[in-house]
Amino acid sequence: MGAYRSQPETSKETDTEEKSFCKVGSSSMCGWRTSQEDSHVVHLDESRTIFAVFDGHGGASVSAYAGENLIRVADQFDLGPEADDDLFKQFVIKLDEEIKNSNIQSDDTGATSVISFMFPVTSDGDGKKKWCFKVCNSGDSRCVCTASGEILATKDHKPMDTDERNRVMAAGGHVANNRVMGDLALSRALGDYRYKRSNCAPEAQIITCNPDIYTWYLKEGDKFILACDGIFDVKTNDELVEFINSHIGVEEVNNDLGKLCEILMDDCICEDPMLASGCGADNMSVIIGEIKAQSSEEN
Repeated sequence: MGAYRSQPETSKETDTEEKSFCKVGSSSMCGWRTSQEDSHVVHLDESRTIFAVFDGHGGASVSAYAGENLIRVADQFDLGPEADDDLFKQFVIKLDEEIKNSNIQSDDTGATSVISFMFPVTSDGDGKKKWCFKVCNSGDSRCVCTASGEILATKDHKPMDTDERNRVMAAGGHVANNRVMGDLALSRALGDYRYKRSNCAPEAQIITCNPDIYTWYLKEGDKFILACDGIFDVKTNDELVEFINSHIGVEEVNNDLGKLCEILMDDCICEDPMLASGCGADNMSVIIGEIKAQSSEEN
């Protein structure tokens, strides 16, 4: 379950950013954990926007490296709305390879990874710009979008899932107490090289970084959330969307999405990690964004 402080650390690192096409808030909080092992990325560029949350375990080295080098590695690939899903997978595998070849600790340290790319695409029939949202998910951090009222979400990778368990066992591992090798409560991650063999393909490892790829299309007014499992341990996808929609226009938030991130984390943190069995006691990181209405000149 991990070590806890005697009192939670509720100070937050919060940012709010806005461009002509999008506004975004992001925040992180250590909470009850003894150290912050998450990192996150917000990179706004109308031609290729990138968001990411990396939820570290065993230390912060892998999540920190991923956050610091994400854009550089993405620049090595021709990633766009028409790119094949395999190219996005190759990009994540390359990021993992660079982690292995760096001088950071990555044998006993890892990080789940949810990365989203947002690309402008040709206007649809009503003449309004759309955005292609490509999500690469490895582990149990999550991306949730509301697209014209429909809730879209990535699926977590857990050791008890049939496909995940089968891969772990085929690679020579096992699942005990709902944990890979009786150790990790997730089955895909960057790092964790003690569970990755040089003679095994990246997608076949006991712990693989190989992501699932999702393609969604968003338009003005649609929202997106990327967050670590510290949020989703407490709220379902529906509960999260309802919370955001019910708070986004209230006076306390006043459409400040960074403030909304803070309020969300305060709502998720538990009063006592032992009584809550760890639910609401983890590090928390969250990104909340909304597609802005385009002016008539931009449509």
